[in-house]
Amino acid sequence: MVSAEVDVCAPEAVSRSFQYRRVVKPQLERQRRARVSKCLDALKDLMAEALQDNSSSGGLDKLEKADVLELTVEHLKKLRDQGALHGGPTPMRTQECDKFREGYTRCATEVAHCLTALPTGQVNVTLEAHLMAHLGTSFTHHEKRAPLTIAVPHQNSMLSYNAPQPKGLLMTSVTPCNVNQTLYKPPSSPTTSPSLC
Repeated sequence: MVSAEVDVCAPEAVSRSFQYRRVVKPQLERQRRARVSKCLDALKDLMAEALQDNSSSGGLDKLEKADVLELTVEHLKKLRDQGALHGGPTPMRTQECDKFREGYTRCATEVAHCLTALPTGQVNVTLEAHLMAHLGTSFTHHEKRAPLTIAVPHQNSMLSYNAPQPKGLLMTSVTPCNVNQTLYKPPSSPTTSPSLC
């Protein structure tokens, strides 16, 4: 019986998976390691800049890759704790938020004043309550703080509308035309005209 021997070294016998394992995979691994080294070098430079005032940054060039990563993690944790990450509160941002809050509150108070300046019977009380609640809810939705409470003078008493935490907008159909048509009722006699704010 004659046995046929197959030459494993013949070019046609070399499979693609064998070529991949022998040539492509090591090349990809070298490229991956080069990318990691390049990024670690860049990270080392960034950490040297960030820690330049710190005395521990003197030997940063001699650190191993794991040490650079540990220093970076520690530095990022410090920044997170200080609120510098994730757009945390900075003095300028806090100042802007305070100005926005003050302006929004003034505007809502002016709306409440205008609503109560109208003669009795010309304002739909339910719509007024919904409008004031909507103003509070919208503000709370944008600010993500405690709900805004707007004191509304009504007749001789003060009503306070405390907006709940938003789950969505309370009144999505309020437009200037809509509000003017349903909120304000013209006087019944043509001789009296109410003073609008």
